[in-house]
Amino acid sequence: MTNILNYGGGRQTVCIITLILRGVLEKPDRIICADTGRENPMTWEYMDKFVTPALAEIGLAVEVIPPKSAYDLWSDNGNTILIPVWLSDGKMSSFCSGKWKRDHMDKFLRSTGTAEGTRWIGFATDERRRINRLLASERAPQWKYRFPLTEFCLNSAAACHLVGQFGWPIPESSACWMCPMKRNQEWKVIRDSYPHLFAEACRIDVEIREEDFWRGGAGMWLHHSLLPLADADLDADDAPMMQACSLGMCMI
Repeated sequence: MTNILNYGGGRQTVCIITLILRGVLEKPDRIICADTGRENPMTWEYMDKFVTPALAEIGLAVEVIPPKSAYDLWSDNGNTILIPVWLSDGKMSSFCSGKWKRDHMDKFLRSTGTAEGTRWIGFATDERRRINRLLASERAPQWKYRFPLTEFCLNSAAACHLVGQFGWPIPESSACWMCPMKRNQEWKVIRDSYPHLFAEACRIDVEIREEDFWRGGAGMWLHHSLLPLADADLDADDAPMMQACSLGMCMI
């Protein structure tokens, strides 16, 4: 049975990497990561500086699966936006992780001769709802799922503590640079450190709203304030975001 770690690049999958490096957790056969083409640059910078050289010392590497082209923000029929935008009466569900990551990873594994096995996902003990949603939504009996952090009774805070104890800085949560689930502090990092990406996120914010108005909608926003991203007060305190991805591929 092939053991595959789904590497999201966030704090929890990095914690799993440190457990492997410590020898506490056995080595998986493969580590794979789907690049959406819009991943936070910090994810790749962290992986290149810390994860890649450490894994090379034990004969492992993260297999990064590049996108074939820029993914569309809308479904194939053009009727549903895939990202969890904010609406005047709530928030859209997240479909992007399934389309851009899960499906892409599954196709890649099949193309490289791996059609069944056990997928390791970086959910912690305080994410039981995400685990339950993943297991309830999965329709591929050839894949089993393992959650190493829950086996060690680790919650998200404990996972961060172990990364720091290992001597590595705590990574940012993995997500696309235009993900609507960002807190203000995360938006500020994009704005201040990667202004070209923030400008592109502002352009997307305008574009999806204009498209929604054209369809007769009441508006869509990337920022939870329901203001244009370019005008949002990123210095304001905001409540923690609920993690939108139910598939175990983002924000871990």
